[in-house]
Amino acid sequence: LIILILLFSRTVIYNRYIIKIRNSIRNIKIYLASIKTQKKKLLEIFLFAVIIWMFYAVKAHFIFKDSNFSLSFLQVMSITFISYFIAMMPISIGGVGTFEIAMLTLLYPFALPQTNVLYAVMLFRFITYWLFFIISTIYILLRKLLIQLRNKNV
Repeated sequence: LIILILLFSRTVIYNRYIIKIRNSIRNIKIYLASIKTQKKKLLEIFLFAVIIWMFYAVKAHFIFKDSNFSLSFLQVMSITFISYFIAMMPISIGGVGTFEIAMLTLLYPFALPQTNVLYAVMLFRFITYWLFFIISTIYILLRKLLIQLRNKNV
């Protein structure tokens, strides 16, 4: 009886995930089909992505400039983008550690003071990742707390 219950529950759970995956794939196919017919929307999405990525390079450029690094914007942009692409490899959660090591490694050939490089990389990562992570976590916790308080008052 226990074996039958386990097999049944495993099948139900497995089927539930299969249904979710199929629905997600179907939604993606519908969205991609709609993008094909909406060339203007595709261009808008692409331009918006380029602008967002450029903000990362601009932030890095200002931080590196403040650290007295004699790097051009093109060099900073290249180092930033390559570091992010390396961090996207599924080695660590959120690219934490991978991004920093990639950026430090890419900055090494420029013979910059290593303590300043480490400071600049950590500051850049804090501004672009950890700051938003902390703010988002506080927001989520406060929102859950408010929901719980509202439910107690009802």
